[in-house]
Amino acid sequence: MIETIYAAAMRRLSIVLVACALSVPARGQVGSAALTGTVVDQGGAAVPGAAVTITASSTRYARTQITHDDGGYVAQGLAPGDYTVDVVLSGFRPVSRTGIRVATGETVRRLSW
Repeated sequence: MIETIYAAAMRRLSIVLVACALSVPARGQVGSAALTGTVVDQGGAAVPGAAVTITASSTRYARTQITHDDGGYVAQGLAPGDYTVDVVLSGFRPVSRTGIRVATGETVRRLSW
């Protein structure tokens, strides 16, 4: 009898835990955005190793990505809002873009330099 009561209580507890887990949104899926693009030189060649700094206009919080071999970069998990993006690499003129707006669930693509 005690085993039956224990088994029933464990089933209820399992159901409650599963329901709670399903009711909490996954981090990064709700309320975030992304910026992605490619850094190229004047001739159109990829620029690997460039520092791409993405700064939130409202909080001044900054994060830096380094471009890959193909010149690409991806910044995910950004809060919706306006951003400034700065690109720096020794031997190249620094470039900056302001007023880049991203919305919840949006990926701003092909932000290229």
